Amino acid sequence: MQLASARCHAVVGIIKNFAFFGFVVVFIVLFSESVEAMMPGPVADLTSTHKSLIRFGIVLPIFCCLAMLTNLSQLARWGWVGIVSVIIECGGIMFGGVDAYLRVKACDSVEELSCRRYAWVPESAPVESGGKGAAVFLFTLAVIGAVPNLRSQLAEPKEMPRVLYISFSIVTACNVIVMYIGYMGFGQYAPDNAIVGLKLSAPWVSFFASVAIGVNVLFSTPLYTFSMFTQFEESGNDILRTPLSLPNIALRIGLVTLMTIISAVVPYLTDVIGLVSAIFVGCLNIFFPLYFFYMSLTRTQRSIHSALLSARFLGHVAVFTIGVYVLIFGFLGSYNSLMAKISAAGDQEFTARLPAQNTTSLMASMLLWV
Repeated sequence: MQLASARCHAVVGIIKNFAFFGFVVVFIVLFSESVEAMMPGPVADLTSTHKSLIRFGIVLPIFCCLAMLTNLSQLARWGWVGIVSVIIECGGIMFGGVDAYLRVKACDSVEELSCRRYAWVPESAPVESGGKGAAVFLFTLAVIGAVPNLRSQLAEPKEMPRVLYISFSIVTACNVIVMYIGYMGFGQYAPDNAIVGLKLSAPWVSFFASVAIGVNVLFSTPLYTFSMFTQFEESGNDILRTPLSLPNIALRIGLVTLMTIISAVVPYLTDVIGLVSAIFVGCLNIFFPLYFFYMSLTRTQRSIHSALLSARFLGHVAVFTIGVYVLIFGFLGSYNSLMAKISAAGDQEFTARLPAQNTTSLMASMLLWV
């Protein structure tokens, strides 16, 4: 039993760190796009050289500095700044959505791209597109994997369940409101990153929202880099695992550099979020909690609470079904969308380096790996 528990703990740790690695890659992409949106002129006019300078000359040094944080209390005193940035970010998207709704005419023509058009379901691959959307939504609740480390940083750790309940409720409400108003304004032609899409119609709104997103990312990233490096450093006491020793600093900088390179190779924000969320967040937020919950129940607890467990079990089955849907169709939707964008961009060299397999075989390989 202890051996199985140790193996399970090791598997969870590996998957959690892969997930956090993917989260930071997403944050680097998002921060890079926010900086690009602050630049004068349309984002489409930026050359690959300009984007590389932004990513490696501005974003990389900032994220390397964030990776040096060894105590989240260093960041907690400025938490109000992160909250204000979220308010500005969401407010900017909602203002831009309302502005677009009032200015852009409505239409029913698929060919007319300069209008606002709606559809009840995604018009292309609705099942996969729905899975991708669900995966992106789930990503906003991806902090579950960092809860043990965050709990240890709380002044009153016993308050963590209440903190999670309130924060998840706020995030879900904000997601629904922002998505509704954003879709109301842009319709079927909503851009992957609404802030970038707002730059043409409302440049000042886009600028301030981009700044707010950048600040929000700066406060979010240490939650995951801190958890990754803390788990690694707790596994031994050699010089490499001594916080902020020279080899440790080199490791931190090297890992952030690798993340930045990956973000430059695959810079498509929504699809990267969908892939990371479908593979990892479903495990951390749905499958592992359900597994640990039922493994922790003794026979006595199951018999005493059988009626309650029966009602709760139905809810757990629904949650598990959603997790499977996100895992399969969120992955396929994100992967197919990513390949379509790479193909449309004419990056034949990148495509040629990919394994020659279809999405079905790739999905099968991924499931076997997980």
